[in-house]
Amino acid sequence: MNLAVAAVVTAAFAGGVQSGNGGLDSSHFGVSESPQDVYVKAQGAAASAPATPQSSSMPPPDCWLEPDSSYGAPPPGSQDGGTWLRWRCSNDPQKLTRIPRDDLESWAPKPTSSPKDVAREAVKAIHLPAPVMRVSPGADSQWVNFPVFLWTDSAAWHPLSATASVPGLAVSATAAPVRIAWDMGDGTTVTCAGPGTPFTDAMSAAASSPDCGHVYRRASDAEPSGKFTVRATETWRVTWVGGGQSGTLPDMTATSSIAVRVAESQALVTSVR
Repeated sequence: MNLAVAAVVTAAFAGGVQSGNGGLDSSHFGVSESPQDVYVKAQGAAASAPATPQSSSMPPPDCWLEPDSSYGAPPPGSQDGGTWLRWRCSNDPQKLTRIPRDDLESWAPKPTSSPKDVAREAVKAIHLPAPVMRVSPGADSQWVNFPVFLWTDSAAWHPLSATASVPGLAVSATAAPVRIAWDMGDGTTVTCAGPGTPFTDAMSAAASSPDCGHVYRRASDAEPSGKFTVRATETWRVTWVGGGQSGTLPDMTATSSIAVRVAESQALVTSVR
């Protein structure tokens, strides 16, 4: 389990932590120093570390860069619009994370990409699962005028996120499922706000789904394959946040299909009085 460090390592940190090869030797709030390195000991509250950005001199993978507006003026000769970055680390509470002293603070020029541009890159790393389609009583045993339950795997019905970064800017994008449209193959579409309710043996055979169901009014025997092609399309809403901004991007979709045979029951007259 990742743990948040007891203190963020910055030049403003109490105890005199400095950028560059200073001569301080001290220990304060879980941070100990030597002339070349700073050691950070993780303590306390649980945290989830963001993705590690690229750097030419990279501390261990349980550290990452974050903006530090308190560090001061830009370095001499730098262009306006950049930002200071500081390292934050998480680690096993019994271990120390070594950070090279020269890397405590890094200056990042103003990003050439906008937060929305970086968000689009983050979205490319989100891979939606295809919906696992379920119908009851079964794909090969549907009947005209009989209720059909429609559902997908509820365990997959949750947001998915990814982060992309450029120097000085990290943006996270999140895709969340919002609806699923079932094209039933008979000319009707059923739109459901969630994954649907699974049919169970404890339910009546004539029960209707409380949130996602259908009733076929004609058989599928006139279809070329003798079955209806049923398609389920999940729509995922995409939002992003980063660089002090937030917004939305076009929805994402994932689609699956199955073949469903629908028969029409016929009454058989065995005697006439």
